[in-house]
Amino acid sequence: VAGWAAAVYLLGTDAGADATARVLRGPYVESAYRHGWRHWYRDEPGAPWVEKLDHGKVAR
Repeated sequence: VAGWAAAVYLLGTDAGADATARVLRGPYVESAYRHGWRHWYRDEPGAPWVEKLDHGKVAR
């Protein structure tokens, strides 16, 4: 298992009153599709996050 995240998915919005950032749920492991969630990938630790759209296109 890698010690860093290669992908991040936006599952929803935190509507809590706590001002501290936190993971809503994770790690999220599922073999299904992305269900329309926004998602970002990177190739190595410290690399920039790149948002991908459906069908592999990169967001601009």
